[in-house]
Amino acid sequence: MYKIFSTKDVKEWNRYISFCKKKDLFFSLEYLDLFEKSGNGNGNLFVYEKKNNYFIFPYLINSLKEYGYENYDNYYDIQSPYGYGGFISNTDNEEFIKESLDNFDTFAKENNIIASFIRFNPFISKFPKDSKFLNILFNRDILYIDLTSDLNSIYKKVYSSNQRNMIRKGRKQLTIKYSNNEETFKNFVKLYIQNMKRINAKKFYFFDGLFFDQFFENFKNNLMIFTAEKKTNPDEPISAILVLFDTDYSYYFLAGKSDKNKDNSSTNILIHKALIFLKNKKINIFNLGGGNSIKSDDPLFKFKKSISKNCKPFYIGTMIHNQKIYDEVSSIWLEKNPNLKKNQKFLKYQFNE
Repeated sequence: MYKIFSTKDVKEWNRYISFCKKKDLFFSLEYLDLFEKSGNGNGNLFVYEKKNNYFIFPYLINSLKEYGYENYDNYYDIQSPYGYGGFISNTDNEEFIKESLDNFDTFAKENNIIASFIRFNPFISKFPKDSKFLNILFNRDILYIDLTSDLNSIYKKVYSSNQRNMIRKGRKQLTIKYSNNEETFKNFVKLYIQNMKRINAKKFYFFDGLFFDQFFENFKNNLMIFTAEKKTNPDEPISAILVLFDTDYSYYFLAGKSDKNKDNSSTNILIHKALIFLKNKKINIFNLGGGNSIKSDDPLFKFKKSISKNCKPFYIGTMIHNQKIYDEVSSIWLEKNPNLKKNQKFLKYQFNE
């Protein structure tokens, strides 16, 4: 049988998550609560259990009315929050995973959920090789560093010569500090917003002040900010990265640069210093993420590949539970946004021109 828990069900949420050996903070109540309090939907946890086997899926649920479809206020959709999510389980049994998905589809149909969009954690998520409900799509490769290797091996065998050169340059010109206090966090947010404006990032990446306030509150013990300052101009941050970490996994989560930053070595040495910090905490994996696109010549992907060539595929999943309503709202959206006809996003009806 399946069960649904909200972010108010703290004890139950944590209890079921604890049954799975492989997990991280993206599956935590605190992470879903962060998006819920920022107005991005209600955080829920789907649990299917059978004979001490558990299938767990945290998600955000929204009414279609939230996207402007007044006549569809009794219909909903589901998606993983920003970052990495998906399904976790305490078993690799393929038949159990399929049976769990069958039950999830039943739950969705019974509760007027028209579609689900899932971002799978490359290191943790489980999904069947084939399913009549779930469509698995390759999105892009992500790059990571295996922190169980010794630092000398990583420096000489994993890093490219360019990465080593940039670290040496950074050591000469920059002072690196790290902290997770509130003042450092607020300064990081300023750099992040500056950077997003400078690169004309999509609205999706401009998290509001409420989001950042809640982020710090929920994860101040699971984040560290690494900041670069010029030795010739101390106490003025020019670049910073925010790293999230849990027991086994860590993530190069957000980055920011000052408009005055002309030093292209700052991010390289910041990542290196973060790696040393994470190794000292005995964390196993440092996920650098992927590029801004699927293209092999994507600049961000090429930059990260100069740090590590270790790749894992990042998959997304789509499920349509009510084809009729999904097609109806998609058609309404297309009529309102004819210029976005080429938009291939699965939940494209959420976005306006």
